Amino acid sequence: MITVIIPVYNASQTIQHALQSINSTKPIEILCVDDGSTDNSIEVIRAFEQEMPRHYTLTVIQQDNQGAASARNNGLRHAQYKYVMFLDSDDQLTDTALQCYFEAIEGHPECSVYIGQMMHYKDGKAIRIVTQQLQAGKTTLSEQPELLQSIGPGAKVYRKCDIGLFDEDIIFCEEHTLNTQVMMKAVYVFDTPVYLYTIEAGQSITTNTQQFTKYMSDGMKVRQRVLAIIKASNLSEGSKQRIIQYYSYRMDELIIMYYVKRKLMATPLMQEEKAQLFEYMTQMVTTEYRVSTLMHMLYHFKYYGHMNEELNEWMAVHHIQWSNFEYTKFKLKTKVKDQLKQLR
Repeated sequence: MITVIIPVYNASQTIQHALQSINSTKPIEILCVDDGSTDNSIEVIRAFEQEMPRHYTLTVIQQDNQGAASARNNGLRHAQYKYVMFLDSDDQLTDTALQCYFEAIEGHPECSVYIGQMMHYKDGKAIRIVTQQLQAGKTTLSEQPELLQSIGPGAKVYRKCDIGLFDEDIIFCEEHTLNTQVMMKAVYVFDTPVYLYTIEAGQSITTNTQQFTKYMSDGMKVRQRVLAIIKASNLSEGSKQRIIQYYSYRMDELIIMYYVKRKLMATPLMQEEKAQLFEYMTQMVTTEYRVSTLMHMLYHFKYYGHMNEELNEWMAVHHIQWSNFEYTKFKLKTKVKDQLKQLR
């Protein structure tokens, strides 16, 4: 039996689709944690409750607005079943998702987390995420650092007794510590689509300076925490280094660099924002990081941010050099990619 935890905040336009996507012939507990909504989300949930299958139970938990991490943790504290999963109120499960999880649990009851395939959902169409290429079967983070491709809470079922809590003091990447810890235990991966992650048309980054500095500050906090978890583990030094190198790629390049790049493409960085960016990179080079990821970040920030003087000064302080030839190649490739995107 599985508990489905859904954080809800002003989700009246989407929560019905999320609830209706829960499809199971076995008992299911649904916990909707209302995080201080001001719309009619609860009324929509109550209407679904009147029509849901009799083998489902549904509970609405209300709290003051404290964020998604707090809502998920509140759901965990109230969950009655041995296994839990998280579903965002604007996402959906596939028709066979819960059946796949029940089969995985029955076949591999010793595992702590079960990971299925996430797909993007845009304009009513499910799109496979080609960059997520995990090897199916029983595994661990030390055997397959690429599990960090799936570091978010979606597309997973957890054995409740084996997981901790989400970090409530941050709002960016608050799931990283929980998933890093649980993936060091027994993991089962299957290559079946189970989760539809909604991408709204016209979705764009918020360029508010206060949010940017908060995200960068949170990024530094969670990066330190994850590295500390990996280093404190009982894994071999070789395994630790492989995981750290992949986490640097996942966090520093695929999350932070992508976030900053989109911000730079929207508006120049303010001085306070630049300071946060350089503080983040300083944390990288004074701890552990993936060298190719740092160079990729520097190329992007120079190309999109026009921060030649600041970057050169920072690189000189930290004794970092790059190849002008490699940067020229990067510029040409990036220019072509951006032009192709504009034509689509």
